[in-house]
Amino acid sequence: MIPIAINTLTILYADDDPDDIFLFENALRESELECSFFSFPSGVALLESIKEDSHTSPVIFLDVNMPLKTGIECLKEIKSDVSLNNIPVFIMSTSNADAYSSSALLNGANAFILKPSEYLVLKEKIIAAILSCAPSLYNSQK
Repeated sequence: MIPIAINTLTILYADDDPDDIFLFENALRESELECSFFSFPSGVALLESIKEDSHTSPVIFLDVNMPLKTGIECLKEIKSDVSLNNIPVFIMSTSNADAYSSSALLNGANAFILKPSEYLVLKEKIIAAILSCAPSLYNSQK
C-alpha cells in the first residue's frame, strides 16, 4: 500500500449512532493526527460523497449495522468500483459475531474492528488502523 502524506489524509466515517460518531471524532482530535474528518449518518450518504467529491487520500470506517445499507454492503460496493477499490476500508461493530468479521475480510476490508466499551481502547484501535495504511503519519508524530 502507498503511504499517505500527512497533509492529505481524509477520514470518512459512516455510523447511524451519533454517540459513536462523537467518540470517534474526539479520538481523532485527541490523537493529534493532522487529517480532515467527515462523518455520515448512513453508508448511503458516504457512498454518495465519495462518488461525487474527490476526497484526498481517504481512509473509510464503516459501522456494520446501519439502515438503508449495511457496512458490508457499502464495502462490497466500494471494492467493486475500480475507481474506489484501492481505498482502505475498516469495518466496525459492537458485535463480535464471527459472521461480521469473516464477511468484512472476505469482501476486502483492511480489518474488522470490534468497538470496545473503553474509550481509550477505541482511540488506540482507530489510530492503529489509520497508521496501518498511512505509516508516514507515525513518523511525523515522533
